[in-house]
This record gives sequence, structure tokens and C-alpha cells, in this order.
Amino acid sequence: LRARRRHPAFHPLGKQRVLSVEEGTFALLREAPDGRDPEPLLVLVDVSGRPRTLSVDATELPSGAGGWRDALDDGTFPVQDGELVVPLGGYQARWLLPVP
Repeated sequence: LRARRRHPAFHPLGKQRVLSVEEGTFALLREAPDGRDPEPLLVLVDVSGRPRTLSVDATELPSGAGGWRDALDDGTFPVQDGELVVPLGGYQARWLLPVP
């Protein structure tokens, strides 16, 4: 909960956009309201209970991020060949922040 409180993109009035990802997963791009903090937050969740590797089309993500860092465990995931590839455990959620 501390990590959630620290990031302005979790504000209830923040902008959010659902991204197109594979069945059994959910992806949401969140932004702070009124542009208070330009850093978006990418939420990825497996809702199937099965471990998987999720690919997100980089054209759906804000430009300029060379990769993404998990706000919960500090794991990093590069954008390569136009895709962000992230492993997810069954029912796992990741809160990702952009890195240059």
C-alpha cells in the first residue's frame, strides 16, 4: 500500500487507458490527474492463474521509455523489437515505471 500511496498515477481522478493484451491478462496505463506528475504507471495483471510471458506492443506505451522498472520488486524489462516483454506468475500484478 505504501508504494501505491507514493505514486500520483494511483490518484482516483487520474487518467487511465486499458491496453490491448492477450486473453487472461489485463493491462492499464495510468497517469496523475492534471499532469502533476508526467511519469505514467503501467499495471499488468495475470487473471488466469497460469504463469506466462506477456508481450505489450510498444506503440501502445508512451514514447521515450527504453524499458520499464517494477515499482514493487525493482525488476527491469527492456523494450526490444517494438515490444515490452514481461514475465507474470499466476495472478501476479506488476506496477511498472518507465526508465530512459
